[in-house]
Amino acid sequence: MSESVFTDPRVRKAKIKDLPRITELAVALLKYHENFDPYFTPDKDVKAVYHKFFKTCVYSPKRLLLVAEPNSEIVGYALGESTSRLPIFKIRTIGVINDMFVVDPCLTPFGPDRLTGTILKVACLA
Repeated sequence: MSESVFTDPRVRKAKIKDLPRITELAVALLKYHENFDPYFTPDKDVKAVYHKFFKTCVYSPKRLLLVAEPNSEIVGYALGESTSRLPIFKIRTIGVINDMFVVDPCLTPFGPDRLTGTILKVACLA
C-alpha cells in the first residue's frame, strides 16, 4: 500500500517504536470502559498481551494500526481490520474498526474523525 494515502501528516501507520505508547493508551481505554462495566476489567498481564497483539498488527496485511501524532507526541491510535463474513452474504469481506482512542479530543485540534477518515481511505484503496 502506498504511503501517499496518508495525506494528513498527523496520521501515520504505527511502528514498533510506538508500541509502548499505543499499549498505554489501550490500557487507559480499557480501564475507562471498566468504570461502566466490569466485563472490561483487565487481566493482570494486560500490558504484555496488548504489546504482543499490537506487534502482530504492525506486520499484519489484514490489520491497520494508525497513530495520531499532531506535535511529535502520540495522542491517539486506531485499529482497523479486514475480515470475512459468512458465505451467505454477497459481500464477504468487510472492514471493521476495532479500537479508536484519542486523548482528550476536546483539548486538542486533533479529533478521532481524522483517524476514521484515514482508515476509510486505506480500506477503499485496498
